This record gives sequence, C-alpha cells and structure tokens, in this order.
Amino acid sequence: MLLKNVTFLLLLVGLPVLSQEWQMLSDWETVFVNWDNPGTLVTADNPLPDDVNSSARCGLFTTTPSQWDLLYLDLDEPANFDQNPRYSLKVLAPPSGGKILYKFENAGNTFSVTIEKTPTPGQWDELLFDFSNEPQGEFVRMVIFIDLLGTQAGNEWYLDDLRQQVLGSADNEPPTPPSNVHVSWAQPTTLQLTWTPSQDNGLVSGYQVSMNGKRLRFTRIPTVDVTGLQPETTYSFSIIASDQFGNSSEPVQFEATTTRPSAIIPATLNFRLGTQTFGPSYWFTDEDKILESSRAIRAMGTNIVKFALGGSAPLINRLDAEPYKTILDMDFTYYFLWVYGPSDWFNGQTPAEGRAEYDAVYAMSKKLLERYNGTGKVFYIGHWEGDWHLVDDYNRNQNPLPPLKVSGMIDWLNSRQLAIEDAKKDVTNTDVHIYQYTEVNLVVKSLDSRLPSLTTEVLPNTTVDYVSYSSYDAIGSTSYSQIYSSLNRTISFIEKYLPAKEGLPPGRRVFIGEYGYPYGRPDGATSPEDQDRRSRNVMQAGLRLGCPFVLYWEMYNNEVRDGVQWGFWMINDRGIKQPIYYTHRDYYARANSLYENFVITNNREPDESDMQELLLQALEDVAAGVRKKTETVPDHFDVQAFPNPFNAQTMIRFFVPVAGKAFVTIYAITGKQVRNLEVENRAGEHTVVWDGLDHTGYACSSGVYIVSVHDARGAVDNLKLTLLK
Repeated sequence: MLLKNVTFLLLLVGLPVLSQEWQMLSDWETVFVNWDNPGTLVTADNPLPDDVNSSARCGLFTTTPSQWDLLYLDLDEPANFDQNPRYSLKVLAPPSGGKILYKFENAGNTFSVTIEKTPTPGQWDELLFDFSNEPQGEFVRMVIFIDLLGTQAGNEWYLDDLRQQVLGSADNEPPTPPSNVHVSWAQPTTLQLTWTPSQDNGLVSGYQVSMNGKRLRFTRIPTVDVTGLQPETTYSFSIIASDQFGNSSEPVQFEATTTRPSAIIPATLNFRLGTQTFGPSYWFTDEDKILESSRAIRAMGTNIVKFALGGSAPLINRLDAEPYKTILDMDFTYYFLWVYGPSDWFNGQTPAEGRAEYDAVYAMSKKLLERYNGTGKVFYIGHWEGDWHLVDDYNRNQNPLPPLKVSGMIDWLNSRQLAIEDAKKDVTNTDVHIYQYTEVNLVVKSLDSRLPSLTTEVLPNTTVDYVSYSSYDAIGSTSYSQIYSSLNRTISFIEKYLPAKEGLPPGRRVFIGEYGYPYGRPDGATSPEDQDRRSRNVMQAGLRLGCPFVLYWEMYNNEVRDGVQWGFWMINDRGIKQPIYYTHRDYYARANSLYENFVITNNREPDESDMQELLLQALEDVAAGVRKKTETVPDHFDVQAFPNPFNAQTMIRFFVPVAGKAFVTIYAITGKQVRNLEVENRAGEHTVVWDGLDHTGYACSSGVYIVSVHDARGAVDNLKLTLLK
C-alpha cells in the first residue's frame, strides 16, 4: 500500500535573497516534513540527550534488509542552491555505524547531486551538507538515504533538527492566537477540541497544545482529540500557534469538562459498526500516526479498533512496543489485530516453523490474558486478505491454487488456533477473551465461476473461530437491496465451508472486516455524500444480516496513486471530517441513548434480537437526520470560477448556506497550501478574486490548482482551477 502526504508541506524554496537564516524543516516535535516515502520513520523520545541534541523528541528510523532505506520528498518547486545552499541534520547512529547520503534528483533521476557523510556511531552528531558549489538542475525530489548500502535489519537510527539555510528575509512576526476555541465533542473519557485557525504573514506550521500545565501534543490542524481522561473532570488547556520560522503566538487558555458516564450502558457494549487504521498516508500531530488515528477512532465514541501489530520483534515483545502498548491500554473493548509470527508458510509450513509459530502466538496470547485479566477486552487475532496470500501476482482467477500455499496456510492457521486455545486453558482469567479469525476476500469467484479460494480450499480444514470477509467483491452496487442480497449470498457461502465449533458466543461467525468506497478513485464514490450513502447501505445490510462486526476502511486514507489520495477515509488529508465520520459518531451516540432508554423502559437488558433492532434504529435515525439536513441545507456551495483557465486573475463565486466563518484556500495539485483568501462572515453568495499569487506575493507557476471552500459546519466543496502563463 503506497504512502503519501503532501498536505502540509513546508515551503522549501523560493525565498528572497536578503540575509542568512536557518529554517527548521523538521524537529519531530513542533515542525515536520511529511515525507512522500516515510519508510519506517516514527516520532520517538530522544534516547541520549546531550550538548549536541537536548531535544525531548526526535525521529526514529528502523532499518530493513534493503540496502536502500530512504526518505524522500517531492518538492513543489525545483531546489535552488543559490537560495538554499546548505542543509544540516542531527544523527544518532547505532553502534554498528553507517553512512547518510543526502541527494537531490531530477524527475527521471537521470541527473542528481549527492553528498555522503559518516556520523560518529553511538552519539549525536550534526552533519552539514553543502550544495553551494553543486550545479543547478531541475531537482524536484529530495532524498535522504539511511545506513547507505547497509543490509542489517532492525538497526535504530535517530534523526533530529533537519534544517535548510535560507538566503532570504528574516520573519519575526508571530501568528495571531487561535480563536473561538471550543469543545466540539465531549464524552466521559474524551474531549475533541476545535478552534479557528491562526493567521500569519507566512505559513502557520501548527499548534502546541498543553493540558494542566504539561505538554500534550503538537498538531498541524486546528483540532485535537484528547483521550484517556477521567469522567466529570475539568481540565485546563493552553494552545500556542507557531509559524515556520519558530515565531509563537500568545497562548489561549480555557477549560473543558468531560461528561458523566451512563450507569446503565456497559463499556463492553458491541456497537458492531467500526473502523480501522493501517498505513496512514498523512498525519497531523507529533504522535505516531497509528496512535493518532486510533485516538481519532476512539474520539468518535466507539470501543472497536483494528490495526496491524507489526514489526520484526517477537510477538510478545511487540505488546510492549509503541505505539501498540498505548493503544492496547486505551479503553477500547474490541481489538482486531493483524499478526504475523515467524512462520514462512508460503512454501509449506515445516514442523519447525509450525512449532515456532505456536510458541510465538502462545506467548503473546498468554501475556494478553494475564495483562488484561478482568478488563472485558476481546482480542481477535487475524491477518490481511488471505486470498491474495494464496495466488501469484494478484491473479484472482488462478486455478489451481499452489498446493504448498494451501497446505501451508492450513497448517499456519491451525498452529495459531492451537496456541490460542492452549493459552486460554493454561491461564486463569476472567472477563478477557482471545479468538482467531482468517480473512477471505475472493468469494464471488468461487460462487459464480467455481474457482478455488481460501473459502473452499483452506477454511474447511481449519479450526478457526471466526471469518473476516473483506467484501469489496460483493458491494459494487449502489442499491441497498442488491447490496443486501449480495452480502447475504456470499456470507452464507462462507458459512457453508466454516466447520462448526462449540464454546463460542452465540450468533454468526462471519463478519465484514473491510468495506469502503474511495472518494478520488475513478471507480469510487462520486462525492463525500455518495461515499456516506453507499457505506450506510453496507452498514444496514451487515446489521440486518446479524454480522457481529462491520468495519469501514478506514480512518485516514492509505492509498495514493500518482499523487492523488484515493479517499479511503473518514478524515481527509486536510484534516476535514467527512460525512461518513459524522454518521459513525452520531450512530454511537444514538445507540447509547436507545440502549439506555430500552433498559429503563423494560427493566432488563436487550437480548440479541432486541439489540439488532436497536442498532438498526440508531442507524436509521442517523440516516433520517442526514436526509433532513440534505433537504434543508446543501453541503455543496456551487463553486464557480470565471475565467477558468485564467492568466492574470480569476473570479471565484460560491454560496455559503449557513452563517459563520467560511474559509477559501488555494492548494497546488500536490496538496501544498498556496493562499488563503478573505471571506465575509455571513451566509449567502460570495465573490473573491485570486490573482495567481501565493501567500508570499510570488507568482504561481502554470498548472492545476484546487480552490477549497468550507463553512463553519466543516462542509467542504472544491473546484479545479487552471493557471496559464
């Protein structure tokens, strides 16, 4: 899955020549570069503060077996060594040492300039890369190779304070303080804070948020999710805006209070509808991106989360590694974990590999049972779309399937299942559960064409507890009745091959582990509203069919093609919550309310049938609210521009349907913010003019740009503009 983030890039080139300054590109604490290829890079604590680097936070890059471990960033304008001649980077190399190579290359990588440095192993070292004597070229990509030509996996390289020298004017003007700070969503253990963005003569790099006098986190967007709080407790917050040159606003201080928890609603209430986070292509805070997106999931009000327990460390050690330890300790109840142990079963699992897989999963399961005893947590141990594991080169119609892959997967799943069941027998525990699932994703081909699949060839020979269905091959229709019929057909087919098993909770054992409609892909949703409507069809069908879970893909998008986000998201790459986000959030709130009312009215908890109808009613109530909103207040603003294409200037017209502050932002096609345009604070028709200049007053180059309009509700509409020179 490709990773890309070009939404909040810092301006790397194009500053006027007046004086010498060093501009911070990334300190992994308040200023970041969002790499197009971040590799294994995460934010971490500084393991060895000293005189060279006393920062609390830094970057951590873990090497892979590849000799080409790297970071790269596609620049919005070619690098200019007259204006940005030197770059510096602080590096803490592992004891084994290695080399860092800094490179700029042209579009086809047919011409490049490189500088190689060898940092001192085992201590912080500041490296200077001087390109002042290098030839100029159309260098549009900046690359940093970590441990150049090294092939040892697992070495930890710490990076900090990536800076570029700027021969330009100094900026000493701070941004305006954040305004209109408010709690946009409050729960017993979560607060969602939102504010109006600060203004600056350059670019606002982000906001430092503190809670009760201690630093909480840095965010590049005007919102933050604060999780893990105590109910009915008042917290003091402070928010400071900063710009790309390190100037800080005056702090804005305020208080916010969490809500009272229900005495009736159990923390383990299964909402059945949920989402997940895998390989986000963007993130907005200084936290690990999986942790950040998990907080965003929890902030909606759900107790369901799904992510990959990745890495090369033993499975039991990954439970203590970050960000996994923090997420596992959060107040989620239902965890779905992609877990891959030591077995390389693709060519058939040997007895030794089977034993190693058993031992690894047993140790992990035992630790989960012991650590979370009495918490009510439920862990589902599984894997990614298994049908792709069985075929060669994504050949969905391969027939027959490779025999060694089939037998290897059967043995692999059964080794893991036995390990989980033995751990449950050996560990005395209460109110904590572990199950295994396998995930199928090519079911329709077996139904319609009788082609072999995981469902027909592997599943009947396993003892797995559950089956996850990545359901894209069954949800292509825009009609609810057809979606329901297709899912009913495929799920029933899967159940036909799933061996019976005792000792499991009542209900169906097949759940929808993935579904979604990307907004931005040619065959995807036509609008955010279409994405929401079609997703609600799957949600309703899954609930009506009694699926124990229906999991949307995903919170932050992970798929990027040719620089375009494919829109598998609830929150987009600009930090804007999509309609599908609000559908889930409002569904959880409504389900809680209906559950509480049922218990009070009937003096008992709902049974399985009651719960199904209650959740369907919650979804219908949310859908009715969406329909009413659509009928009364349009989310699209009828954005128009004339002329378009344009040369000198274009007039942008749009309609704002509600009162409150609206924002008009010009973005390059890459996603870089180019210009903010002022809008009157009123509902109705508006006209603004863009003169083709960026926020510094420089003329933008020819190309495609995006004008984005969003109002006080967060509703957004976009229009492409073409600038011709």
